[in-house]
Amino acid sequence: SMDHLAAALPANVPWFSFIDGVGPVTITSWVVTLITVNLSLQSILQISLGAKDAATAKKGFVWGGILMLPVGVLAAFLGLVAKAMYPDAQAALALPQVIVGLQPVLAGVTLAALWAADVSTACNLLLSAGTLFSSDIYKRFINPQCDQARQLLMTRACIIISGILTLGLAMSVSSILGTIMIGLSLTAAFSVIVIVALFFPQYASKAAGFWTLLAGLVLLVLWQLTPVVRIFPNVIYMEWLVCIAAYAIAAIVCPAKKAVVAESN
Repeated sequence: SMDHLAAALPANVPWFSFIDGVGPVTITSWVVTLITVNLSLQSILQISLGAKDAATAKKGFVWGGILMLPVGVLAAFLGLVAKAMYPDAQAALALPQVIVGLQPVLAGVTLAALWAADVSTACNLLLSAGTLFSSDIYKRFINPQCDQARQLLMTRACIIISGILTLGLAMSVSSILGTIMIGLSLTAAFSVIVIVALFFPQYASKAAGFWTLLAGLVLLVLWQLTPVVRIFPNVIYMEWLVCIAAYAIAAIVCPAKKAVVAESN
C-alpha cells in the first residue's frame, strides 16, 4: 500500500509532492525544453505529416499530451518503488532492477518496450545529424560538387561517428537527466526555423537557418565552458534568445531571403 511505501522511504523528503524537492524553476525549464523539442524533432514532424488530415493530427497530439500525464506519474511512482526496494542503488540502475524483479514475461515485455523507445529515438536523432552534416556542411562548404553517392557516404560516416561519440558520452556523464536537457536545448534553433517556415514564410532563408543552427551550437559550447554567459537559470532560455536574434539578423542581412521567397511564389 501507499502507507507501507511511504514508511519504507527515507524521512524528511517530499517524495509525494509534484513540486517540492525539484522546484518550479527547474520544472518550468524542463517543460520549455520539451516543448521546444516537440516543435522541431524530425520524428514528431513525420508523425504529424503522416496523418490523413489536420484535424486527425491535432486530435492525436492532444490525446498524446493527455496520456503523458498518467505515464509521467507512473514513471515517478516506479522511481519511488525502486528507492524503497533498493535504497543504495544508483539512480540509473534503479528502474532496471525493479523491472527485472517482476514476473519474467512482464519484465521482458517492459524491457523490450523501453528498448524500442530508446532505439527509435536514437535512430531518428542519428539520421537527422547525418543528413544535416552532409547537406548543410559538407555539400555546402567542403565539397559543393559532390555527387549523390559521395553525399550518402558522408551521411553514413557521420552517423557512425556520432553514434560512437554519443555512446562514449552516455557512458561517462554523471547526470543523465541534466545532460539530456542540455543536449535537447539545441533544438531551439530548429524550432525557430520551423516556426518561421510555417507561419512567416516570407522571411524564410537558407542562410539564416544555417547561421541560427551555428549560433545555437556555439552558445551551448560557451555555456559549458564559460560561466559568465549563464545569465539565465537554464540554457534553453538563452538558446531561444540567441537563436531568434541570429535568425532575425541573418534574414535581414542575407539577400538569400529574397531568392527563397521568389522560388516559393
